[in-house]
Amino acid sequence: MCRAGADEYGLSVNVLRLAWPTADDLWPAWGRLTPPAHPTTTTGRPVDATAATDVAAAISAALAVRDGFQVFTVSGDTLDGRWDTTKARERLGWVPTFGAGG
Repeated sequence: MCRAGADEYGLSVNVLRLAWPTADDLWPAWGRLTPPAHPTTTTGRPVDATAATDVAAAISAALAVRDGFQVFTVSGDTLDGRWDTTKARERLGWVPTFGAGG
């Protein structure tokens, strides 16, 4: 629906694909799990959640972008190529301040 609205009516729609947002005080664990978890990759490297502060910064940055339909991946964990945040860095000027990317 959002893409159709952007195409048909020239709306600007920014989609943020959030990789496990969690409260700052629970970071780097993945909140909303009981107990909070800190999963690892197959190589044993911890996979950090995305801190709420970083999510808020991405939302704020996305509000200023007006370029049709755009999708941005927002993740506090940028290692191992699991989630590519290049577009968010380049187009939004966003980088996480918590974790591997900050």
